[in-house]
Amino acid sequence: MKTIKISPNYIGYFFRCLIPLYTINDPEQEELSELNFENRSSIRRLANEYLIPCYQRLSISDQFRIKESLRYAMNFWSDEILHTQYTYGIPPEILTKKFLMKIWDDMFNGEDIFINDASNYKIIDFKYP
Repeated sequence: MKTIKISPNYIGYFFRCLIPLYTINDPEQEELSELNFENRSSIRRLANEYLIPCYQRLSISDQFRIKESLRYAMNFWSDEILHTQYTYGIPPEILTKKFLMKIWDDMFNGEDIFINDASNYKIIDFKYP
């Protein structure tokens, strides 16, 4: 099996798609700021209305690396590692494995997150483009 390249920075890169919602004069800005990220229906709305469309606009390669980084994060990274990623619009104290699991379930229809062999993954030093 080919080594899967992942990075906690891919998670930050993915959530960067929320930046336009926080720019001046953006009509959707108020909507997103009113979401309660501890509320399940708000997380579902975040995924369906903002994250999934953003994800679908990325290249297949970026989609794969983001998805696999999320999968790896939920298996092996601590919440502290996740908190180091500035994820635009998501407060760092909310970005936890529990939060990501809810995002995962909404984005990937509850697809299994279990990783059989961690040696198939390689953590790289990814920098945002």
